[in-house]
Formats: sequence, structure tokens, C-alpha cells
Amino acid sequence: MFRIMFNTAFIQRGNYIKAGKMELSPEDIRKDKNKQIPADFIVYIFFEDFCSICNPYETEIEDLCDRCKNEIGEATLKEWIDVKKIMSEHDFPAEETARRLLPNVDPELMRTTLETPL
Repeated sequence: MFRIMFNTAFIQRGNYIKAGKMELSPEDIRKDKNKQIPADFIVYIFFEDFCSICNPYETEIEDLCDRCKNEIGEATLKEWIDVKKIMSEHDFPAEETARRLLPNVDPELMRTTLETPL
């Protein structure tokens, strides 16, 4: 019926991905003028938890269980730790600087985005 590719980073809390007609492939599905697939078509893909010990939203990289560390692999874990270090050392712009860099962004959206912890 269709193909869908996604980055696992887009799996939402609750272990699912939601894709509408515009996220599907091939292109003719998006251009069928609602003849076969309605405009409000949505597909949900649900995933089972891989591990009952580690929580992807709360468990620190260093605290992952041996099964998760083994599955992820040493090289990827090292990359994640490097990225985490870079992010923790990065100076994020203050709201005033952000307004100058992104003048057309809604101020409320910018404020809440800057306040959201990574």
C-alpha cells in the first residue's frame, strides 16, 4: 500500500510513530486527490519496549543495562557520550540574542523553547 521510513529519534513517548498521508511514499499516494486514500488518513506504528530496565527518557547513557549497551554497541555509545558532553558544555543564546538571530519567530514560542531542557 505504501512505504514509510523514519528516524527512530521520532518515536514518541508511548512508543509510537504517527504518519499522515503527506509523510507516506510513493509520491503518487500524496497526489491521488483523495480518490483512494482520504486526506485525513493516518497510520500509527506501535513498538514494543526492548528493555524493561532502561527508560529512554530517563536513564543516563552511563547507567544503561548491559543488554542495552551490547545492543547499541560500543562505538555508538561513545558517540552519544561525546554528543552529551558537547551539549553540556555548549553556551545557548540568551533570549535577546535569539530574538536578533530569529527575528520572525513568535516570542512566546522562542521563550518556551529556550526554557525547555534538553
